[in-house]
Amino acid sequence: MPDAKVCETYTPPSTSEDSGYCARCGMHDWRHARQAPGDVRWVLDHRLHVFAQTESRPGPVNAEGEQWLECRPTGKAVIVCQCGYTSGLINRAEARATVQGLAAEHGPTPWGR
Repeated sequence: MPDAKVCETYTPPSTSEDSGYCARCGMHDWRHARQAPGDVRWVLDHRLHVFAQTESRPGPVNAEGEQWLECRPTGKAVIVCQCGYTSGLINRAEARATVQGLAAEHGPTPWGR
């Protein structure tokens, strides 16, 4: 696609902090172009999810002979994205800040899905 029209909102990364992602279409390559409706590429969807780790054990048997499962949080969490990214276990208190930090790279697909 060398003669295709480059997206007007894209600028190459100017600093190491700049992600280089296009604000309009989400592509990273500086040569990406606006595509005709019949020539739209497939891109991975991004949707971050946070799962809190828990642990459980059988509770005591009550007078009726029933036994319930006791569960409690461990203080750890894992962040995963539909694209395959996983954070591994992190402190649950850090999860919100970690998701906010990942939002630019793993935010919704360019068309808002």
